[in-house]
Amino acid sequence: MTEDKKLIAPYVEWAVLTNFAYLPGEWYRVLLEVEGSAAGFASEMKKFKGLIKVPSIYETAPRGFDETGITFCTAIMTRTALAALVSDSGHDGIVAEFKKASALIKRIELGPSTPDFLDSPANPVGPPPTTTRSAK
Repeated sequence: MTEDKKLIAPYVEWAVLTNFAYLPGEWYRVLLEVEGSAAGFASEMKKFKGLIKVPSIYETAPRGFDETGITFCTAIMTRTALAALVSDSGHDGIVAEFKKASALIKRIELGPSTPDFLDSPANPVGPPPTTTRSAK
């Protein structure tokens, strides 16, 4: 791990350095603090679906919140993606691209393993519909 990596929690390093010996599974829940907005990060990570998946709920700020004010999100990441955060060498192709994009991650906390989830079918929610009541 390089000295400029203030973002890596010791648990992530331990998991990668032990080759996930005590953490079975391929996908792992993570809590992330990101540079910029969570919405921007979620959009940027869409091209790395084989490495990281950010739930679509983060693509739009909740009603009443400033989009730039939300800098935390949850996601799931593969062993390969987590290893790319810790290691500085041996990456090529999409993993090398992810490694560059991971500069958007300020901090990461590792959770338990989880099954892969499908892309969320949820659509962003707009303002509540206005209804008019007829007088009786």
